[in-house]
Amino acid sequence: MEQEKQGFISVIIPVYKAEQYLRKCVESIVYGEEQDLEVILVEDCSPDGSWQLCQQLAEEFAQVKCLRNDRNSGVSYTRNRGLDTASGQYVLF
Repeated sequence: MEQEKQGFISVIIPVYKAEQYLRKCVESIVYGEEQDLEVILVEDCSPDGSWQLCQQLAEEFAQVKCLRNDRNSGVSYTRNRGLDTASGQYVLF
């Protein structure tokens, strides 16, 4: 894990079949009151367009990073992948 930033928050969002709701979810975090944060989207091989949307959101917002599992692995594995990438002092799911 990278060196933690004091007070910095990592928000990890496991993504599976979330194309319809993902943009609103990410925007509510990015445009929220707390600005010292990163959003980590971990896509779990959804059959819809969730992965493409994750990539688009990462291009639009500097705070957003996206990862994709090699195969559908479930929410626990997906959260742990996000934890491996998180650089915040605090982590939210």
